[in-house]
Amino acid sequence: MLSLQALESALPLAERFDQRGLLVLPRADTPLEMLVNRTRSPETVTSSHDGVSIKVDLNVLAASAAIKDPVFGDSDHDNIFDQIAEVCIPAVQGHVKFAKEVVAPAIDDLVTRTTDILSQHTPSQLLGMEVRIDELPAPLMNASFDTMVRKFEETPLDSPSLSFNLPDQTGAEIVELMKTGSASLDADIEQFAATLGDGCLIDIWAKAFQQRQADVMDSRTLRFADLLSAPDCGVDNALVIFLLARKLQDNPLDGISMSLSTYETLMADFRDQAAAFLCRELNAYEQAEKAGALVISMTSNEVVVNPRLYKEWIDNGGENEVLFGNLLQSNPYVMLEDIEANAASLKRAWTNHAALTATVESNRRFSRTKEALASVFRRQLRELSDDEASQIDVGAVTARFDELLDDVVESDMECLYTLGLKLVCRSRFSQTEAERILGGIDRVKKKNPSLEIREAATISVIEYVAWWVGTQLQVVDAKLKQTL
Repeated sequence: MLSLQALESALPLAERFDQRGLLVLPRADTPLEMLVNRTRSPETVTSSHDGVSIKVDLNVLAASAAIKDPVFGDSDHDNIFDQIAEVCIPAVQGHVKFAKEVVAPAIDDLVTRTTDILSQHTPSQLLGMEVRIDELPAPLMNASFDTMVRKFEETPLDSPSLSFNLPDQTGAEIVELMKTGSASLDADIEQFAATLGDGCLIDIWAKAFQQRQADVMDSRTLRFADLLSAPDCGVDNALVIFLLARKLQDNPLDGISMSLSTYETLMADFRDQAAAFLCRELNAYEQAEKAGALVISMTSNEVVVNPRLYKEWIDNGGENEVLFGNLLQSNPYVMLEDIEANAASLKRAWTNHAALTATVESNRRFSRTKEALASVFRRQLRELSDDEASQIDVGAVTARFDELLDDVVESDMECLYTLGLKLVCRSRFSQTEAERILGGIDRVKKKNPSLEIREAATISVIEYVAWWVGTQLQVVDAKLKQTL
């Protein structure tokens, strides 16, 4: 049935074509031509006023298309439409089924395998560049703690024996043993302990205060000095040990396996050595800050900086790119004064390096991706069953894939799935409608991420049917009678 609503929706477009002197006609020998021929009315389709035609009478057209055969009880329009639908609906369903069950898995497999290959390559030289602020643990910055620890500043360097075998403690119990009785300092200690976590606290407790017999017999046993010199966590270790030893020296736990005098002496050594180490760290930190040492340490992709100097420098216009450029120097600067004096050249060095590296890496990534796609595609063809391989010309398909790959540009790499879809559909499945159907789903999903695949597929199929109908239309110049 040709509804009045359908006719009304088409009228504005028809009027625009008419204004330009254009006719929209069905192509010869197409299903659409059959349908149109059975829809034309022998009667006038215009209404008139004083003998002048003023508009298409859509009611007449709709009624004409709906005239039923007195014998068979259906209209010519509906009969032809049903015949077309009887052929086209299964065809469209077949195209969708093939695209979903055969083509889509091939695309997914190509993209997944290619992604796996690319993930095995060395990451970018520009990834992970970081400025890390070297903030001392909160308790070390507390005035009460400074007074507490400074009395051990002159303690001679030593490495006490790790021979305690104290009972297990939970993280919460260790935190309680670390507290001092000062409200502000204990708040800082709780904050510090929370950043470490129970696992780290228990590990420090085990290494320093639970020397098992198996550990004693192991030649790789840690020394006390090793705990304090451990990279990245030496200060944390020393702070935990000092706070625990300070409490435990006068408050031994039940079940110690040594004499009280030996216990007290060894625990005092733990306390004193940890305190002396912390004093040295505080002194070095303060001296570096007074001297203007902005950079504390460096690795290939990390700059560790003094917090106060770094904040002031950033507030005054400093940029991290300057610090990254400093890493490129054979003799990097440490002092704030030197870094500021060479800031422009350091930033320029980093900008040039970053641009060059990004270009090189982009080119390498582009080439690696193309190589991976070609390799995986060939592997897919080799893995085809004899029956599947017999249905295609493997050599021609491979050659077509290579031609398409040669035409790929860098912007095509923005979405590997979209690229894979085009390559697979245009080479291996070029005689099917898979690209139009799957490409429509991909495009709709990108524009509307919240849609379900089923909903996107429905929209794509509607667009596909509209495209199919559109191929049966031609636009003709009404005066010249020429197809445009």
